[in-house]
Amino acid sequence: MRSSADGSLDIMSNMSRIAELIESLPPDLQQKVEEYARSLIGNQQPNAERYLKLDWAGSAWDPHDTRTSVEIQHDVLKEWEKMAMDEVSPEEDDTPDVPGR
Repeated sequence: MRSSADGSLDIMSNMSRIAELIESLPPDLQQKVEEYARSLIGNQQPNAERYLKLDWAGSAWDPHDTRTSVEIQHDVLKEWEKMAMDEVSPEEDDTPDVPGR
């Protein structure tokens, strides 16, 4: 890219070169170039401050389940242990037996 005497880019030269390239494309590709340019412009704008919605909170709540969150965690860990033990056959299991498990 060429620079002018003050160090800035010669924007007009770049723009005319880009315009020539775009004009040489078929109409459908020109449309894609326009869409891409618009998406680049959209990506440059700072995002507005957003907050988490949390509209999903409570969706898994079951009024008939009286377990505490700690009890649920323990139940999940037990299920994971069962699944892990089912995946390893006795022939493949080379871990020593641990008392209390």
